[in-house]
Amino acid sequence: MQIKEEGLEKFKKIIYAEIAKLFGKEALRLIRRLGYNIILLGRGNNVYEAFLVNNELKELLSIMKKINIQNPFSIGLFVGTIIENKSNIAFKVGLDLMEYLAQQLRRNIVIVSDDAAKLFLYGRDILLNSIIKILPPISYLTVIANKELEILGIAKPLVNLETFIREGRRGNIVALKNVVDKGWYLRKGG
Repeated sequence: MQIKEEGLEKFKKIIYAEIAKLFGKEALRLIRRLGYNIILLGRGNNVYEAFLVNNELKELLSIMKKINIQNPFSIGLFVGTIIENKSNIAFKVGLDLMEYLAQQLRRNIVIVSDDAAKLFLYGRDILLNSIIKILPPISYLTVIANKELEILGIAKPLVNLETFIREGRRGNIVALKNVVDKGWYLRKGG
């Protein structure tokens, strides 16, 4: 499925804006500095998957299109999914991109205890008293990691984590809602 150039640019702007919201403009500078490109593969029904690719992979995809080979299932680093309907365009960021940017930039990460890490991998939310450390700034979606900085998934903060941690607030309140975790691939998706 081909995407017209103006549609591609519109989608790219949405993706880059989302990346900047989650990790700051430093993330965009990193992507440019490394020479990565965002490509979109149509999946039907106005659903597109975005991937971060280097110039070699972009050229390979171009060659595949020229000789009429079907789009690959996956190529490069999965960025997320775009769903376009009549009234709006929605972008859902992927775990692979979140993990990559968090590891490269060391920001927007919440480090949790071993017990919380295990529970999170089974789909559970994170309690405030399970947070060991945060690597700010924390966005509306954040990356959850264990003490070894292994990325476990994505969560949505339900409280202002930076304020709560700075003020030394603790307790058994749900601070982060599990959005997706790597255990999901074993439970359902894998």
